[in-house]
Amino acid sequence: PSGRSVESELVAASLTELARRVDTVAKAQADSQMQLSEQLRAVAAGNAALLRDTSRLAEALNHTGQRGRWGEVQLRRIVEVAGLTRGVHFTEQLRVVGEDSTIKPDMVVTLSDDRSIVIDAKVPLDALLSQPSGAPESFASSGPSAAEVAARHASAVGAHIDQLASKGYWRQFTNAPEFVVLFLPAESLLGQALSSDPGLLERAFSRNVVLATPTTLLALLRTISLGWRDRDVAENAAAIHESGRELHDRLRAMTGHLVKLGSSLGAAADNYNRLVGSYEARVLVSARRMADLGVSQEPIESPQQ
Repeated sequence: PSGRSVESELVAASLTELARRVDTVAKAQADSQMQLSEQLRAVAAGNAALLRDTSRLAEALNHTGQRGRWGEVQLRRIVEVAGLTRGVHFTEQLRVVGEDSTIKPDMVVTLSDDRSIVIDAKVPLDALLSQPSGAPESFASSGPSAAEVAARHASAVGAHIDQLASKGYWRQFTNAPEFVVLFLPAESLLGQALSSDPGLLERAFSRNVVLATPTTLLALLRTISLGWRDRDVAENAAAIHESGRELHDRLRAMTGHLVKLGSSLGAAADNYNRLVGSYEARVLVSARRMADLGVSQEPIESPQQ
């Protein structure tokens, strides 16, 4: 009977420990489910906010004016990141009156040799925003609708190429390279167009239009900024050389004045010494003789040579 009592106590203790562990696991699962629910609610709220922001962005970009301003802001930001200064290295919305027409490109960048490059920002989003989702989506999806949207987008980019080529911006500026830069403010705008029409690049180059995205434009502008830096260094070196030449000329002139002053001082010293010798020989002799005769007891000192 005592052995069965001990076994019963051990079984009861084991059951109690098992119940405690089951309660701990159940509580941990409940906490995990609560945290997961909170995270899911946060993700849902974030998705809703993202959907609202995306809808607002798509609605804003549906307006041509807002779209153009966005492209201009992107262009200005890239130019400033490249190290160029407004009013010195580039000018925005420069109005140029020609013989046949008046042009107003988005930006004119001045090179270090005083030539000009014209940049015009275009944001072809009509085809992308016309999708059923209301916002641009990846062209990796299969289906005729995606291919049709890609073709329409490529056609819009081609229309901008023809439009810029027909204006001939470079003809309105002296010593301007014979091309105009068409800036697309997103890498995907060019990539998606080329995925449908790979000949767009060749078409643009043949019409003196350079297609540029933020990456390629930044590389071009950094090269221009380096040219300006080299010009500043050359101008500073020339200024230093001119200042050194002026300093050398002034030192040479000052040395001549010092030589003349030294010669004058030497002549003055010689004249002074001759005067002292004459004074000693002709005047002080008589003065000392008068002192010997008792005229005065105060001696006259001889001046130093």
